[in-house]
Amino acid sequence: MAQVNPIMLISAAQIAMSKNNYEDAIKHLTNLINAFPKVTPSIALIQRCNCYYQIKEYQKSIDDGLAVLNLPDLQLQEEIVSGIKSIHGTAKRRIAESYTALNQPEKAKEYAENIEEIEKNFKDTEASQKLREEGNELYKAGNIEEALKKYKEAFELNKTSEIICGNICAAYLKIEKLDEAEYWVNKSLELKPHWQKGFYRKGLILMKKKEYYKAMEAFNECLLTSPNDTEIKKMYSEVAKLCTEFGLNEQGYPKEIKKGLEELQKGSWVNE
Repeated sequence: MAQVNPIMLISAAQIAMSKNNYEDAIKHLTNLINAFPKVTPSIALIQRCNCYYQIKEYQKSIDDGLAVLNLPDLQLQEEIVSGIKSIHGTAKRRIAESYTALNQPEKAKEYAENIEEIEKNFKDTEASQKLREEGNELYKAGNIEEALKKYKEAFELNKTSEIICGNICAAYLKIEKLDEAEYWVNKSLELKPHWQKGFYRKGLILMKKKEYYKAMEAFNECLLTSPNDTEIKKMYSEVAKLCTEFGLNEQGYPKEIKKGLEELQKGSWVNE
């Protein structure tokens, strides 16, 4: 039987989570947890608990959260839930939120004192998701201004969603309002500092603004989590070439860069 490499599994899970690909992250985290049945990796368990919550597998999120509470408490290097720094605190929050989603408020109260706030947040999140989906349909139909209105309504209900910030960024990018797009992509990265899709969008924006060195830095951040992504590697090498050959004051793009930008803006990364 092949030996499990925990570093590779952790890295694969982190890459998947940076793309919000929670199903793949769960597979890698499960392999890691199963490889060490006698010494359960608590960080992997709380991350899987969160991934289950994100894909609305609420009972599985609860099960992992309860398992975390049976392990020693640890401080998280990066918060999973804003404002909560320990794995026990995170587990209790996700358990309470999951019971709320399952319409079991009495159970939720066992794990959270501020249950009214949690219930309100859950309802607001559900409502914001509906508005976001309506915005996506408008975006696909080419009605960008109306899509923006829906996205901003969604943001007012859920100001901790990097995805909604990303949608707003993508809409502004589509209509060439680059300063606004950059503001919202930076906001998304404040909420999720290692979000690959955020750095990808930032690279596109900075290329359009002819800030080539900064664009190269953004694409480099993408490569840190996905070093073998051919699309990103191509953009990184092309913008590096721009930095070398044309400098910061070059007016206009070489044809191959302009074509690459047009192709990338049609891709799935821009407004997912």
